[in-house]
Amino acid sequence: MNRLPSALAAVLFAVALPMTLPAPSSAAEPGQVCFYSQPGHAGESWCYTPGSGFADAPDVVRGMARSFESSAGQAVYALHFPGGGGACQTRTIHPGDYSGDWGWDSKLDAVDTEPHADCEQT
Repeated sequence: MNRLPSALAAVLFAVALPMTLPAPSSAAEPGQVCFYSQPGHAGESWCYTPGSGFADAPDVVRGMARSFESSAGQAVYALHFPGGGGACQTRTIHPGDYSGDWGWDSKLDAVDTEPHADCEQT
């Protein structure tokens, strides 16, 4: 006799459940700049913490960082070292910068907190 209210409760629970579950977050932790292998801050990721000095990008994002986001409180410099003796290139990533489909994706080789005088700004 109580089947209808319990069935209704089960349906309401099933409908409400997806709305109450927290969405997965790919947000950079405070103070970091994170790079992702897929657009929309998805796929494999690597996060850089400013102040840690020069860091080579790991293989999961090296030359294929399709998106990035910065929650760092300072600028960092994405670096590209073209093969064949081309000039080093740099792109400044400012605090709060982000891109869901980064045009510099094939260029990320390393990151540094300090600008490199021998790199041209792009």
